[in-house]
Amino acid sequence: CIAFSVSNRPLQPLWHLCTEVSQGVPVHMKSIQIDTPELAADLAATMGNRPFVLLHGHGSVAVGDCMATACVRQISLERAAKLQATVDAMGGSIPIAADEIKSDGLSVGLTQEEINAQWDYWRLEISRL
Repeated sequence: CIAFSVSNRPLQPLWHLCTEVSQGVPVHMKSIQIDTPELAADLAATMGNRPFVLLHGHGSVAVGDCMATACVRQISLERAAKLQATVDAMGGSIPIAADEIKSDGLSVGLTQEEINAQWDYWRLEISRL
């Protein structure tokens, strides 16, 4: 994700498990550690109602209504960024069409059931380390 925080290339919805990037992923232009309530408020203002924000030259933040949602979003965002960087190196990407991303079809975001399945998968993967 760091590469996308320092480039003019926006993240695009290329992968069905990270369509939330279609809402846009803002970049918080302060490249410092967020360690005070004031800096956190500034970051939250940049993020708005989106589930992600990129930290310029630093990384990214994902949020959710529970730890599983935030973690799954963060992993999905990182994987989507790697996918897009790979595809762009191959000559360019073809994003999922906007009309295909809708609340009742290919959803903007995962359902709680899908998040729980991903959470269980990643917990199992970590236990194997």
